[in-house]
Amino acid sequence: PLFGKKPSREQIPLILLTTAALITLNFVISAFAVQAGIDDTHAVTAYATTLALIPFFTLLYTAFSSLAEEMFFRGFAYTVFGNLLSAFAFALFHWGYGSYVEIAGVFLAGLILNYSRSQSNSIYPGVVAHFLFNAFIIFFWV
Repeated sequence: PLFGKKPSREQIPLILLTTAALITLNFVISAFAVQAGIDDTHAVTAYATTLALIPFFTLLYTAFSSLAEEMFFRGFAYTVFGNLLSAFAFALFHWGYGSYVEIAGVFLAGLILNYSRSQSNSIYPGVVAHFLFNAFIIFFWV
């Protein structure tokens, strides 16, 4: 099926590992960008800061956007185009912020989420990890 196996308790370790990998990736990319003097993520930070002001809306928005993105990029695109092209499309989808650092980070995040998809044969661990990562970044990182 397009979205793979249904959610199960056996997917919890993969969800936690994927979430930790996404948070670690964000930390490493951010630290590298600052040290290299190429941090162009100000628009992303401003957007996340604005979202954090309305917690209930932010949780709903984060849940629905994570679900929609994972359905498309790990459900459809990964199934049809494979690992690299779906991660690349995922990165281009985030170009609206105008940040090269964001694009690089999202491409690598797409590879992590694709790995989760391949290991679980399901989009659902990626949906939950994507949601947890976005919520963490909005409420604790910014």
